[in-house]
Amino acid sequence: MDVVLRQRSAPYALDDLFGQWLADDPDEYSRRVAEAAILARVGALLHDLGHVPFGHTIEDDLGILCAHDKGSERFERLWRLFSPELTDALGGDLGDALRPLILSKEEVKDRPEAATRYRFVQDIVGNTICADLLDYLARDHYYTGLPAALGWRFMSGFYVTRSDHPFPDYRGRMVIRITKGGKRRADVETELFKYLRYRYELSERVLVHHAKLGADSMVGKLLETWRAALAESGDETPKATMETELLSRGDDGLLETLRDQAVGIGPASPNWTLVGKLATDLLNRRLYKRAASFSKREVAEEFYATWGGREARESLENEVEQFAELDPSTVVLWIPEPTMRLKAAEVLVDDGDAITKLASIAESGASSIYESHRKLWSLGVFVHPSLSERDRSVVLAFLQQRLGGIRWDGGESRSLPALAAEEAARRLEAPFSALARLRALAESEAQRAATFGDLVASILSQESVATNQRPLDVWMETEPARYAHPNLESAVDSDESGQGLGVRDIGQLNLRLHLADFQDSFSEPGGDHLASEMIDSDPERIYELAREKEATSSAAQRGGTGNPDATRASTALELAFKELIEESGKLL
Repeated sequence: MDVVLRQRSAPYALDDLFGQWLADDPDEYSRRVAEAAILARVGALLHDLGHVPFGHTIEDDLGILCAHDKGSERFERLWRLFSPELTDALGGDLGDALRPLILSKEEVKDRPEAATRYRFVQDIVGNTICADLLDYLARDHYYTGLPAALGWRFMSGFYVTRSDHPFPDYRGRMVIRITKGGKRRADVETELFKYLRYRYELSERVLVHHAKLGADSMVGKLLETWRAALAESGDETPKATMETELLSRGDDGLLETLRDQAVGIGPASPNWTLVGKLATDLLNRRLYKRAASFSKREVAEEFYATWGGREARESLENEVEQFAELDPSTVVLWIPEPTMRLKAAEVLVDDGDAITKLASIAESGASSIYESHRKLWSLGVFVHPSLSERDRSVVLAFLQQRLGGIRWDGGESRSLPALAAEEAARRLEAPFSALARLRALAESEAQRAATFGDLVASILSQESVATNQRPLDVWMETEPARYAHPNLESAVDSDESGQGLGVRDIGQLNLRLHLADFQDSFSEPGGDHLASEMIDSDPERIYELAREKEATSSAAQRGGTGNPDATRASTALELAFKELIEESGKLL
């Protein structure tokens, strides 16, 4: 405001709106200037009134809630919280003029005259080069440790067009003059584009940083699961309940509240259990890790239209978790909107011949900046930090196939049949020359397998038939056979399933026989039940941990200490079961 008021007394002054006001009605001039100044200052203070914790992520990126600058219900709710004295002071024409500054994206057919009386104030508060940008750009660079050298030379070029400008869209608007004395001011243009470049760099280095996106993906999953938990508990208006909590808390306060609510409800609700785990992990900065990304900008619109919606994205996440036999919400997809929150250069510039938008200046650098901004689009796959390398590979191979044969950034492109063949070869301790045969088996079975474990088991079963071996004989040639229970063969022979046991089934049966021997020694409540679930979901992990326990105990024994019995297979398995049960108990 101060700058545009002073320009009339500066060299090369232009006939502007303020000069028009003064000429039209000198007595009304001071009142109009005062109204505009008050509107600009109050609008700048309140323009982000509707922001909630993690607002841009859950509103702009994920669409979980209505955007803060569009949702009239939230605006009305917050407005009612003001004191009567304040609402009276902000009422009338001032209130009508304030509303479009706060709800800049609200769709309204007919606004009151006062709402459009001072259009230049909307430019001051929220255009491309505006008070908001000048404020947050310098502050965000400072607090993120990014270097910034922002100039102010363009500020002296601001003026407000007259209300009788030939083009209605340009009447009473803020404009930046990029000429002086009839000559083009390259320094002003450079400063304007510098602001756009710094805004891009902030996006590139902070807003799409993999750690930030990992946290965003967790926040999104947390909010979606919270909504499901509220609906599950009988809340008929979960969004309204979420709005109430979001408007009452800060970022950390919201996470702490959700964590405590989940603890109070307990493990009876899987959704609330997941809410508690996600909130706790976010508070402790135990963030999901980016397993892969896909950055082909040419298909951004197609991918977003197909998978960007909440239901489609959740369905795909569930598919991959079921196939890889993972816990719910182990995998979270980040599929951003293709424009990447890009705000076009709508600020008006005067080149001496005409007024136009900065983005339309032919020789400007805006187009290259915008193109770079659009190229920031990337589909991200984020996984729980505890996910094993093998499971990560299975997740990526499944998604690669499900998304039409894409290639992940960096070249990760192993197929499901290749992974299954490698896993089968590892269990069989087969030579490298057997991989081609095992992969052919995997390719023939891939479409029928409901899970990766089923696919590997099918390969092992077919391999046993091809070599005229019983599944038990095949399993006895694998590494876990050192942990064979004395009663395993008789238990296999007495199988009454009617379909026979596959190789993987035998490994699970062996663990169940051992479990029956160990279960009385488990101190965790429900330990035998937890162990049984582990046998169903990831028997390989149990054998792997047993080998680690056995190796540790053997090393201790060679050093002259430790219990010699600790090297026995059954003892190693018992230690493995106990450790895994204890870990599961802590998570619950």
